[in-house]
Amino acid sequence: MKSYTVHLPLEARDPEMIAGELKVVPDTGSFLAFLFGPLWLMAKGAWLWGLAIGVIELGLALLPDPFGLIVNLLFGILIGL
Repeated sequence: MKSYTVHLPLEARDPEMIAGELKVVPDTGSFLAFLFGPLWLMAKGAWLWGLAIGVIELGLALLPDPFGLIVNLLFGILIGL
């Protein structure tokens, strides 16, 4: 079963305004966000988050082999979801 999230602007109080500004977004993951997390965030306009995630992923890459790979994959899954 598909799930969706509904987004309203903060100033939407009037029922007619709600109908015009209502956005229904499917609640899915992104494979491109999993593969290219920091670049995907920067492309979506989240520059600071993209830079922070990039620095964190570089730090995770410096961990010893089995731990760095596993933690980096789990971090990619978290961003993709």
